[in-house]
Order: sequence, then structure tokens, then C-alpha cells
Amino acid sequence: MNSFRFTTGLAVISSIAAISQLSLVKATIIFLAAIIAWYLTTSLILKVAQFMEKKHIHGLDLNKKGSKAGEKEIPECVGFAAAVSFCMVGMILVVILKYWSSTEILTTHLAVFVTIFGTIILGFADDMLDLPWRYKLLFPFFIVLPLITVYQGSTHIEIIPPFSMILGNTL
Repeated sequence: MNSFRFTTGLAVISSIAAISQLSLVKATIIFLAAIIAWYLTTSLILKVAQFMEKKHIHGLDLNKKGSKAGEKEIPECVGFAAAVSFCMVGMILVVILKYWSSTEILTTHLAVFVTIFGTIILGFADDMLDLPWRYKLLFPFFIVLPLITVYQGSTHIEIIPPFSMILGNTL
């Protein structure tokens, strides 16, 4: 429990430090979005677990094999509740960003959103279909492409056409 409090405290301090650089309106929007996402997640977890149990989509805890806890069936895909709430709040933030931010920030936000959404789909598909490892290695390459295309960080490399070396810097 102490490690949970320590981690939560660090997360709160780092969030306050990051938000303090924003305007009050943007900080309020982020705070409200976090509260909405928390409420949606806590509301949906029990409903998703009950739905998965009703559909007989469950598994066993492999780390507790051989004990009574290892024989208890655990509903699968409960993390889908957090994914759904993240997507809902993210869609609301896209609408807000469209009117209050630049096109570059909106594009970056959408690329991050698509990448995370692709990861959610991969995780859900793996839980439901038990995908072989070769597919789990292949899909992330395609999932991360939108994020790579908008990245403008310190290690960003401009792609130069192959014939530009011949023509010089005239392009």
C-alpha cells in the first residue's frame, strides 16, 4: 500500500508541475477530462466483468497455479473498460483541440490517439483470439506509423530524396 501511495504522490506532483506551465483554462480542461475518465472507468469495470462472465469469457490466473486462487475464474478483457473511457474522453478532447489549438497540435494528438487505439485493438484481439506471437510482433510496426510520421523531436530525421545528393541543396 505504501508503494501505491508513493507512486500516486509522484504522479500528482509531476502532473501539477506539467499543468502549471499551462493556462488555467487548459489545466481545468485536463483536470475535468481526468475526472470524467476516472468516473467512466470505475463505472464500467464491474459492468464489463459481469458481461464477460455472462458470455463465459474468462481465464485462470497462471501465476497462482496450484492454489485455491488459481482455480478461480477471472473475467477477461476488463481493461477494455479503461480503454473505452480513454477513447471517449480522447474524442471529446479532439473536438476541444480543434477550436483552441493549432493544426500541428491537433495532428499530433490524432496520431497519438490512433496509435493508442490500435494498441487497444491489438490487446483486445489478443485476449479474445489468443493471437500467435508472430502477429503480436508484426502489428506494432504498423500501429506506430501514424506517430512516427508526426514526430518532430530532437532525434527527428528529415527524409531526403535519393537524387538530392546529385542535385545538391537545390531542392
